[in-house]
Amino acid sequence: MGTGDFGQLVALAQDGDADAMERLLKEYGDAIQREIRFCLMDQRLRRVVGESDVFQSVIARFALKLREGQYHFDTPSDLVGLLKTMARTHVAHLARFWQARRRDLRKNRGIDAEGVTEPAAHDSTASSVVARVEMLELALARLSDRDRQILDWRQDGVIWQEVARRLNVPSSEALRKQHERALARVAQEVYPDE
Repeated sequence: MGTGDFGQLVALAQDGDADAMERLLKEYGDAIQREIRFCLMDQRLRRVVGESDVFQSVIARFALKLREGQYHFDTPSDLVGLLKTMARTHVAHLARFWQARRRDLRKNRGIDAEGVTEPAAHDSTASSVVARVEMLELALARLSDRDRQILDWRQDGVIWQEVARRLNVPSSEALRKQHERALARVAQEVYPDE
């Protein structure tokens, strides 16, 4: 793909063109999936984190930030580098989460002959990812600017105490509960039957 074609494709994806996003995924999706596979070499983490879940999260976040104009690339290697970094960051965040939880898998999953049941695979076609991105955009549009900012900070790994400090809020625990209630309210509005 030439540099001009690449720039035009990114511009179309940034404008919300689903076909352009699908072409980007077809062109660069394998590189992201290889990076995710490499990051998920720890079998304990693979038991609770599915490759397709990480892939979908990275692509959804990328698509949202691209449409908001937060990303600019000159070359395809810049794009691939960004997506690989996003994948590594997301896997590291999940690893910290599961380590903190010290989850006992035997309580939550069936055990097969080898002692482990892998998470169910999800549909990760480009069109399903685009549909999820649109639903996510709808949900994010219903959040206040403050809650969207908190969501961005938390996704970037900022701890609650630091979020409270940045917002000049005395209690990080009260802030966390308020934010969870806001997310639950939006989830109920967007997915009323669930």
